[in-house]
Amino acid sequence: MKNIIKLLFLLIPFFGLGQQAFENTYAPVLHKNKDWKLAAHTYYTQDNNSNYLSNEFSYALNNGQFIDSDSKDQQMSKIEGPIRAQRLSDGGFGVWINQAKKEKPFYFYAGMDVQQVMDAEIHENFFGLALYGNKKYAGEKISFSNTQYANTYFNRLKFGLGKTINSQGLIHSFSGILAFSIGQNYSYYLINEAHLFTPVDGDYLELDINAEAQLGNTTWGDIFTINGLGLSADLYYAVLKEKQFFASIKIHNLGFVHWNKSPFSALIDTNYRFDGLSNDSSQSQEIPENFAQQDIRDLIFPNPDHSSFNKMLPLDIKLSAGKYLMQGNLYIGTKIDIYPSLIANYRAELFATWYLKPQLQLTPIISYSSFNKLYLGFAFSWQIKEMIYIKAGSSYLNTTFNPASPVGQGGFLSLTLVL
Repeated sequence: MKNIIKLLFLLIPFFGLGQQAFENTYAPVLHKNKDWKLAAHTYYTQDNNSNYLSNEFSYALNNGQFIDSDSKDQQMSKIEGPIRAQRLSDGGFGVWINQAKKEKPFYFYAGMDVQQVMDAEIHENFFGLALYGNKKYAGEKISFSNTQYANTYFNRLKFGLGKTINSQGLIHSFSGILAFSIGQNYSYYLINEAHLFTPVDGDYLELDINAEAQLGNTTWGDIFTINGLGLSADLYYAVLKEKQFFASIKIHNLGFVHWNKSPFSALIDTNYRFDGLSNDSSQSQEIPENFAQQDIRDLIFPNPDHSSFNKMLPLDIKLSAGKYLMQGNLYIGTKIDIYPSLIANYRAELFATWYLKPQLQLTPIISYSSFNKLYLGFAFSWQIKEMIYIKAGSSYLNTTFNPASPVGQGGFLSLTLVL
């Protein structure tokens, strides 16, 4: 029983490894058609969050450090319900080519991104079993139903076009990207119902469980590993009235991956009884070093289906709007990310950008998300010689450096060259 509980937990890592492009949400810029011919950018953005796991505990867990009893007790005392954890990362590069000399020009785009989306909700009893074993629950029938974990690694090769239109004092920007989506790794586990009974005398353990799994090839490769292929799209629209207002909408990762290399789908609905075990059996033995993830997967989910399957990518809908004040020297706005398929499915920001100089903008940020936490952050935009645009920031300045704070870490960095 110890192997099943502990290895189930190993299948649910909390952290493993959106797109900052030509637009700048905090300090909007829409380049007019005649203003540029070529642009290139590279970027990286990451958000790590949990509602209960602390920065200190998560760091020790993810780095394989020894976690003593006091640390376990301290972490467990903070948990008041299901544990949510999420990691979103997106990095890449791209190039725009503008038909600046034409009367009605379009601009063309080619690029690549590398993304990970991890999303989990873990029952507090499941977490307790992993930390302490089942001895703590002797004489009880405990539930760890509604435990869920999903993790997707994928890359995209992107090609698109866009257009900027000046009309009656407004600048409209439209763009669309079609991408070949390359799946690297996909894991999905859902425990619908699960109940564990440990008698006081420890003669046996009894587990009732209804669970499902759907996996791509879980053997990790490099960035060029291909375990699935698909298509996706990004769509973007923005409108700007200079020194008056700005609004935009972006639909990101609209598409799917067809997972066809070593696919695995399975469902169990059964009862296990383990006789002759002590009531701390979930912690009393070591897992064999050569006991691979596939071994426990096949033990728990017998008779799997190895047919290929399609899975939608985690969609992100980005909304932003704001108003200029003080003759355009102050921009106050809001930004909302909506993730329809994720457990933690929204994040909202309020910010104010001060145009310290035409080339330098400073932005304090207040944000709130599905993790029921308030974050404080800061960002800046710096333009060098009307050619180089640097954007950087983090929404987690009040949580990143506090070891006892629930996990709230991340930031973004973008470099754009415009010719």
